[in-house]
Amino acid sequence: MVSEVISRYRLPMHVLKEYLQGQFPTTTINVEEGEDDAYVVKLPQYLSQDQRAAIKGLQVEDN
Repeated sequence: MVSEVISRYRLPMHVLKEYLQGQFPTTTINVEEGEDDAYVVKLPQYLSQDQRAAIKGLQVEDN
């Protein structure tokens, strides 16, 4: 597993967890609150750059 820092800006933790569990249903994903308005997520090492970019790009749209 590799630690990634993901911005919390407009991204509730439950949305991030649901997305990650959908992408990796057989993998335990740990999401923790980090410093500087960020989450620290332990992700599988085999992710492509595109998959990492998609995860880092998650945000909830304003209604």
